[in-house]
Amino acid sequence: MELPRRRLVVVAGLALAVITALSGPVAAGEVGAKVGTSPVPRVSAPVFGESGPNALPPPKNLDYLLRVAPIPGLTTIWHVMPHVTDVPVGTVVRLHLAIPPGVDVTWTGAFELGRDAWGVDALCPLIEVGDALIEASYHHPFFGPTTWTCDITVINIQPSDIDVGVTLSAESMEIDESLPENELNDLTMAYYFNERSYAALRDLGGGQYRTSTSRMVTLNADVDPPGIAPLIEWRLNGVAKARGTAWYQLTDEVGIDAIDVGPTAAPASVQLETYRVSITPAQDVVIDGEPSVYFAQTTPPGYESDVTWLSSTKYGSATPIISEGPMLTVLFENTWSPGNTEQWLGVKADNEVTGQDGTKCCLPFSEADLLAFWEDPIANPLPDVCIDLPCADCMLLGGTCFTGDCPLVTQTVTVHGSTDHKM
Repeated sequence: MELPRRRLVVVAGLALAVITALSGPVAAGEVGAKVGTSPVPRVSAPVFGESGPNALPPPKNLDYLLRVAPIPGLTTIWHVMPHVTDVPVGTVVRLHLAIPPGVDVTWTGAFELGRDAWGVDALCPLIEVGDALIEASYHHPFFGPTTWTCDITVINIQPSDIDVGVTLSAESMEIDESLPENELNDLTMAYYFNERSYAALRDLGGGQYRTSTSRMVTLNADVDPPGIAPLIEWRLNGVAKARGTAWYQLTDEVGIDAIDVGPTAAPASVQLETYRVSITPAQDVVIDGEPSVYFAQTTPPGYESDVTWLSSTKYGSATPIISEGPMLTVLFENTWSPGNTEQWLGVKADNEVTGQDGTKCCLPFSEADLLAFWEDPIANPLPDVCIDLPCADCMLLGGTCFTGDCPLVTQTVTVHGSTDHKM
């Protein structure tokens, strides 16, 4: 049966009676001090168009200025107040609006508790099932007339009756190996240079999951009744992080995180374990056209079989592009650029990368060409060639080095790096 929906009008006398019932006798001037147990978050009113630590350009969204206090059994910290939400019947909604001192606020559906240098507090007891409208109207010194509106549906439910399920997902690498070589290489390089890991997100059963550090994991909550979803809270190891139906977890720390979502007494819970990968190449230098081998080690050990490998090159090809396991054997072929002046290739193992840059010295002539030219300038003109020569000699003879490191053609610069994302 559909519950009746009607507008609630809250008068100060009724609200004071609810406060008295919740907190005991309240002396004059103590209403603001007696309601709620959590301190108001001190959000400074931003100073627009001025200098200083609070200076901000005029934002498109000022929602963060209106916050709602913890709701017993449902949330544990102050959150930004949603514009539309269901609320359990019997909830006393306490709000804090960050506004400059001296600005008068007209409340609809709530009454003002008090104010300080940080803003104004208001209270709205929701004691009957139906619709409730909370509005706060004032004249902002920078934006003119401003009205905050919260459309609330009071439902006949308690926080412990809310049912929440949670699912985890992670973006995977989408690689079409039928692409033209240059497009395929651009795509694999984009995944390689992305700071985030593309490790597999493994469902171990029983609400337990495992992936590598630097992996972005999306968590979604399925809430019943759905109208209360805007007030659903996410908690990481017991600490509230966000509210709503979706949350994102990214960590560079090895360990196990406990994630809860929903009512504090009966949340949906999952555990996310993260490991870190390091790479050990079996060779000092990758030789074009010869197999190269890499080994993965995990911290903690034992998860090497979980590792996802990506092979990438700027020119030519890498086979295989994607693989899994504790070891990678890859064949890089034709990895020098047209003209044989530069080379880049690399492999990525979850959160870790290792890459190689190669260069050649380009001279307008070789030593043999120079000797031949001296013997017969007409019969032996000087061609433009790329030869193996140290940078100093290359520059001395008027050539061009294609990197500041200036190695020989048979040498390369091997760069080890990590994609661990610092939060």
